[in-house]
Amino acid sequence: EPLFIFSYTAMVVGRQCIALSLLALQVFSPGVQKMLQQQNTNSYLMDCDEEAVGFAQTCICETTKAFVRCFAPVSIIVALVVAAQLILCQRLFYIMLRCGVLVDFKNLSPFKDPLFWW
Repeated sequence: EPLFIFSYTAMVVGRQCIALSLLALQVFSPGVQKMLQQQNTNSYLMDCDEEAVGFAQTCICETTKAFVRCFAPVSIIVALVVAAQLILCQRLFYIMLRCGVLVDFKNLSPFKDPLFWW
């Protein structure tokens, strides 16, 4: 049963983790960035030069660049936390069922889930 639970969770969460890993690889990998620069493409992220665009636009530019850089790793972490929660709930359900206890997990609104707001 643990292998079934792991394979089910890997199927549900694995696709998102693979897609986000490819996104992180493309943002962080210098080899991919060098390959793109050889094709006359400067970069995915623009240069935020304060002298050229001004202070306010530089702050906005750096904020959006930080979001682009941090989106994939944070999303992978959230997906893995969801996977751990899924494994834990399923494992508890099967262990308690084996002991003769029937558990009914309540489907809560996503607005009450802390992962939804983070």
